[in-house]
Parts: sequence; structure tokens; C-alpha cells
Amino acid sequence: MKTAAETRLSLNSVRKHKMLIAVCFITLNVIMVSDSSPSNQVKQIPAQMFYKPQETAKITCSHSIQDYNVILWYKTSANRQLQLLGYMFGDSLSLSDQVHQSPADMFKQPGEEAKINCFHTSSTFDQILWYKQTNIQLQLLGYMYVSPTIEDGAGVRIEGSAKKGENCTLTIEGLKLSSSAVYFCAARLHSVCLGVEVHQTPPALIGRPGDKVQLVCSHKKTDFYLMQWYQKSPGDRALKRIGHVLHNNREYEESFREDFNITGDMSGTTAKNGSLFIYNLKAPEHSAVYYCAASDAQ
Repeated sequence: MKTAAETRLSLNSVRKHKMLIAVCFITLNVIMVSDSSPSNQVKQIPAQMFYKPQETAKITCSHSIQDYNVILWYKTSANRQLQLLGYMFGDSLSLSDQVHQSPADMFKQPGEEAKINCFHTSSTFDQILWYKQTNIQLQLLGYMYVSPTIEDGAGVRIEGSAKKGENCTLTIEGLKLSSSAVYFCAARLHSVCLGVEVHQTPPALIGRPGDKVQLVCSHKKTDFYLMQWYQKSPGDRALKRIGHVLHNNREYEESFREDFNITGDMSGTTAKNGSLFIYNLKAPEHSAVYYCAASDAQ
């Protein structure tokens, strides 16, 4: 489960065993996005409410779009600012009141730098991720765990801490008009790798139907010749095995042959690096947590 908050940045263009096994995981969300909201398929009730202070108000939302599996709740304040309250993805709930991001809006001139601060109040979260949203694209900029990790070409700095109550700062350097966007900070629990240090990147992905994505798994245990990939769908307690690469041989479960491809060479005496490619993303089938497992194959 992740929680998220957002900041909108605008630029003024004029002035402005002994088998040892190691496991890591990554979350992939395939979100259906529509350029115009099909309001006749989304129903929200009641249309108006009148309550006294301290009372509880309930609003219900439902839709009839088969492939849509995310409902987001927003609040429009008197100054017309749109605030994300939280969202429901599958059977997972995200509450934005656990993540605090400031400022809510910024206006800068090209060439300046912008700083956005984020902290969370969950004792179980130890990682903060930063995203940039332009139009309907969501780009991972980097994240803070023990130390910062920046995506190539992101043009940002990430400083601070991802611990509860401590501040993490995103600095966007050398602002351009293309820097105008909504910036999200998300908090989550970092994956735990047992037995040997295994790295899986990126920590989270949000893709659109039809996209192609790559998940990367690597470790330095030179005598681990087997790398396996698993999928855990929302609401499903069981792990589904996608397939594996043993030395340089690959095998797939039948149901994953069409849209999945496993690459990598686990032979030799060097560090191991493998990838899982998912082609032609589908919602909700491919929205899941993906696990990479490495072992000595004995």
C-alpha cells in the first residue's frame, strides 16, 4: 500500500538450503485513463448535502466501466484548488492524510529551481517516491530509501529522509516550461530481501494499457544460477509463477507466454542481472505485485 500527495508547479513563460533464496518485489499499476470523463457511466450520490458541524457526511460513487479499477476522491476548495483525498485501487486503500506535501502550488521563472517537501506519519513506511505528471503521463523521478536514487535524465535532486516525521525534499533544477506539471510524493514500505542483497527496479510503475514495461532484478551472488519471477494480483493470496531463467535456459507457465518475456544470463561467475518484460499492458490483468527470486538451484 502506498499513500500519496501532490504539488502543482507552473512556470510563467513571460516573466516567469541450504537452498538460499532471495526475494524482492515491485508494484505495477495499470490505470485506465480517459481524456474526457464518461460521466454517464459514473454515478455519485447524493448530489447535494446539508449538515451541521461535527456531523458525518457520506458520499457514494459507483461506475459501470468494466476495465476501470481505480476510484479517486478529490475536494475542490473555495479557491478552486483541487486536493487529492485518497483513492481505492482494487481492494487497496490509499489515504493521503498520511502523507504531507508542501507547497500546494508554486509559480517560478525559467532557470530557477523549485523545492517540494514531503513527509509521512506512518511508522511502517520507510521509502518516499517522487513522480511527475504531465497530461496523462506519470513519470517516476526517483526515490529516497537509505540514500537517494534518481532516474536517468530526471534533472532533480532528492535529499533528506524517508523515516516517519522526517522531511524529504525534491529539488527541480534549471526550470523549463516543460517543468510545469503536478508533482506527487508517495510513501511506502521498501521491499525486504532475504538471504542475499537483491535489487529490483523500479520500485513502482504506473503504465497505460498497451504499454511495454521492463522490471529489472540483479544481485552479486555469483553461484545463484536460478532467477524466478512471480505475480500476485490484488485480492489474491497466492503467488502465480510466471517463469524462470536457469543458467541461460528459460521456461514459462502457459498462461504467461503471450505477454511476458524473461531475459538474462545466470551462467558464469559474474554478478547476475535479469529482466521481466510485459508487453501490451492490460487492466486489470497485469496490475499486480511482481516478485523476483534468486536461488542456488540445488
